[in-house]
Amino acid sequence: MRRRWFAVGAVALLAAASLPFILRDKLVEPVVPDGAVRAQLTVDGSFRRNWPVNSVIDKDVSEVVSELNSLSSTKRGDGCFAAMRPGYRMRFEYPDGSDHTVVFDLNCGSIRRDDVARYGDITKALDAFAENFRAQGGTAPEPPWDW
Repeated sequence: MRRRWFAVGAVALLAAASLPFILRDKLVEPVVPDGAVRAQLTVDGSFRRNWPVNSVIDKDVSEVVSELNSLSSTKRGDGCFAAMRPGYRMRFEYPDGSDHTVVFDLNCGSIRRDDVARYGDITKALDAFAENFRAQGGTAPEPPWDW
């Protein structure tokens, strides 16, 4: 009887220990909340890459938010490997006057907002912004974009 309880306890402990790994991307805080009504993209530093200084979208912002929130919270790889890539900031505005700014670090393949970080193909969110910006009449370089 004691061995059976030990085995049951071991299985339960293993399941509890692996649960955060199974659900980690489903239980994390979103990069930015849904409901943004406006997003503005700025380029950090001297890397302008032919982008207008004031790139703003105010329609279909949810597509960009969705791309950001779908990124993984799990860091893969070892550190930063792409030196001298430009950085970007995307500011999201909400109907209640609040805002959130996301910092894109292409050198490290990460995005951050306060203490929330995501990793992966972060250029998908930039692509979604660029396509939306062009669809709203903005002048931006033709795809594929050189982020």
